Amino acid sequence: MGTAARALCLVVVVGTASAGLSGSAECPCVNHTRDDYGFGCRSHDMNGSAGYPECSQVSPPAWCGDSWCYVTRQGCQVTSEPSDDHPDLAWSYTTCGYRDRFSRDNITGSLRGQKLRVQFLGNTGGWKGNYCSGFTGQPCVDQRGHGPVNRFFDLVVGSAGVKLEQISEVPGAVHAQLERMGQRSKFDLCIWATGMGFLDVCVASLVVLPRRTDASPFVILWSEPTILVGPLVQESKEPTFGEMLSAAFRPFSPNLWLTLLAVVISSSLIITYFETSPDGQFAYLRSKREKTTEALYRALYSLFMCESRFEPCTLGGRIVGLGLAFMCILFVCGYTATLASFLVEERRLVPNVESLGDAIRLNYRICAHPSHMTTLQVQGVPEASIVSMSVRSAILPAIGSDEDSICQVAVLSEEDFVSAQSANGGSFCNLQRIGASVGSHMVGLSVSEKWSRQLGYAVSTAAADGHVERAMNEYRPTDYCTAINQELRNNAEPEALTVQGMLGPFLVTMLFTIFGVIAHVSRMALFKTIQETRKVSRHGNIRDGLREVADDIQKVASEIMHHKTSDADRKYRNDNHEESTASGDVTPQTTPALQHESNDVAPEYDHAVNMLLRSQQSFLEAQKAEQSRSAMILERLERIEEFLQSDSQGYVTVNT
Repeated sequence: MGTAARALCLVVVVGTASAGLSGSAECPCVNHTRDDYGFGCRSHDMNGSAGYPECSQVSPPAWCGDSWCYVTRQGCQVTSEPSDDHPDLAWSYTTCGYRDRFSRDNITGSLRGQKLRVQFLGNTGGWKGNYCSGFTGQPCVDQRGHGPVNRFFDLVVGSAGVKLEQISEVPGAVHAQLERMGQRSKFDLCIWATGMGFLDVCVASLVVLPRRTDASPFVILWSEPTILVGPLVQESKEPTFGEMLSAAFRPFSPNLWLTLLAVVISSSLIITYFETSPDGQFAYLRSKREKTTEALYRALYSLFMCESRFEPCTLGGRIVGLGLAFMCILFVCGYTATLASFLVEERRLVPNVESLGDAIRLNYRICAHPSHMTTLQVQGVPEASIVSMSVRSAILPAIGSDEDSICQVAVLSEEDFVSAQSANGGSFCNLQRIGASVGSHMVGLSVSEKWSRQLGYAVSTAAADGHVERAMNEYRPTDYCTAINQELRNNAEPEALTVQGMLGPFLVTMLFTIFGVIAHVSRMALFKTIQETRKVSRHGNIRDGLREVADDIQKVASEIMHHKTSDADRKYRNDNHEESTASGDVTPQTTPALQHESNDVAPEYDHAVNMLLRSQQSFLEAQKAEQSRSAMILERLERIEEFLQSDSQGYVTVNT
């Protein structure tokens, strides 16, 4: 490369280096050719010089390697910060092509140990602000107040290491400025004090309005929804045809209806079975079909008429009938009470309108605080329909559903509505939020220009860490009205009775049924024992008594045999008559069936008699050995018979 070329390259390099040290044209560095600290775009803090020892550590902060330089404040059009060492100069990372990471990492550190002049104000409504006893809507004296805003501010200043000086009164110059602006609010007075530099922070829940942002910088805390609120009115609901048909069955659940039907039918079948005995109500019923049909008819009749349709005569039937009657009475009472509530015309509570557009269309008067006027105007509400309420706590009492009310609906902050409903265990529960939010407004703290950047960064960092939400959770009011309105809805729609609710009558009926079955079985067994014993004891000796039993057996056997023989003989005679008529022979013939049956019966009868006589002999021998015991048993049986004489005289007489 020639000499001329080397000279040209040297000029280019020198020129480039010179331009890099001088910064951007929009904000040139001051005396960039000097090698002193802060002059020219260099990494001046790389080695931990100028009081930043953290940059000499093994892992220094990221900003330590960034380039910056001093600039003139008047000649700089990019981001710059005033210099503490050179009051007439500023420093800028931006002019050297770097982002200001130094300010981000050290901005809260600049607050540490500083004393901030603070005025605490008592909010007039809501629940998220700062509240001082006896100082509503004015500066707090000898107290700092309580609430989410105060709690959050304490967290911020505590983490930043800031000292506070509470100011209760601002200088007269602020009052004069407020008078010139035509404003009289104590909140506006504090805001103008921070804007004029007499205060550093106003601690309260302050709505960020355009006229307020003109007076002072703000640090935003949250966005508060603006909602529409209206009264709840009763709405009648016309029942459908299906609902009218099912109204009679609604008092009981389907499972309860099925259980009731099963219990009534089973109890009726048991009573019918008991009453088919010779002394029962249904002694005339013979076939199973007749008994089942009668039981089902009387079961359904008892269910529909809500009373027992039986008149039992047996002991077991009477006991089961009492249980059935007891259950019918209790179910009538439960059904009647529940049906009365179901047959009442169903009504539910609903808002008087469904949206802000409905309120505008119906020409409703709308109450609102002056801070929400802009929201209503943007939503297209006519100015004649807006009722301005300067006191936030007076908005909800002014709402009513009749024409004489101050307003039919209202627009207010959500925190005002929640706070009012949580008071006194549930106030204004006759009002309800309508639809989605109609708008929102910002809520924040007014701060002085001097500390706005540092406090803004500290507040935003704390909010991102969830401290705002934690502070609100500590003071969040209890929602009583939701539970109250839900209870009203539940009372408006009664619940049907279930099996669990009527388990008692079912158990009592079951116990009656069990006792009835035991009584019936015991009674039948006892009467059978008495009957057989009387046959034996009536003749004075065992052999004659057993002979009577044998005669009964023989009589039954003869009747059965005679029935079979008669059928066979009748068939033979008919067949033989037809043959005789055809051949002309009318001579009587002996029935073969009769002859055959007679030959078979004789040996079987002799065998049965012999078996019976052997049984009689064995019984006689045992009776002689236990004669005294048998006499005592017979005496007890006679006493039992006399005891049951009044209830079973007809039964005993017939069987005897």
